Amino acid sequence: MKFRGPPRLVRSTIFVGSVATLASLVLLYLEAAGHLDHWADATIVWVDTALCVVMLAEWFTLLGLAERKWAFVRARWIDLIAAIPLLLFFRPFRIIRLLRLLRLLRGIALMRRALRPWEDALDTALLRSVAIVAAVLIVGAALVIQDFERDNPGLDEFREALWWAIVTASTVGYGDRYPLTAGGQIVAVLLMIVGIGLFGTLAAALTQAFFPKRTESHEREILRRLEVIEGQLAKLVKEEGQREA
Repeated sequence: MKFRGPPRLVRSTIFVGSVATLASLVLLYLEAAGHLDHWADATIVWVDTALCVVMLAEWFTLLGLAERKWAFVRARWIDLIAAIPLLLFFRPFRIIRLLRLLRLLRGIALMRRALRPWEDALDTALLRSVAIVAAVLIVGAALVIQDFERDNPGLDEFREALWWAIVTASTVGYGDRYPLTAGGQIVAVLLMIVGIGLFGTLAAALTQAFFPKRTESHEREILRRLEVIEGQLAKLVKEEGQREA
């Protein structure tokens, strides 16, 4: 994505937006974890709203600087979703199911925003996709299992649900926490099946990301040596021709 204007302004805008995104992810985790008193809960709502204002300002600033506006909107529409002050707008209505669904969607959008600065470091499209899917899958499964297992002491907190999602997706499965409801068990089975394929794909993506660089370097070295050999052969042919003459 190309932007007009001073590069320093673009970098500063992206940096501020990235910091706000990471801070908002922390607040989302604290809100999902629960067990907060009224003052802390209200503070999270207003701090989250302020961070959303920062992210909205970043989004519209970059939109104004983008050379291709529609391309920017198509590429970063999910960033706009992440900037919605969810807690401020929906918490007062106590629509719990809707709030959890929107919280999951916003969590996905926030993770997408948080991973964006690392895209250049992840060389292949496959590796980028796998990293995003893995993050979304694990956090999404943690939020869903927490909803199903509200009465399960081992999975009723987000921290415990996140730990369970990580070990289940990686098929380690310590067995210290497990779902008791039918819905939670279905989520566990799906997470294990998808996790097996995901980690296999991740291994393939890492191989694709790192080994092509070595292959290209090796090919360049071979070409360099071939050029040296070609030069030496040309020199020998020239010397042989001079001797025959």
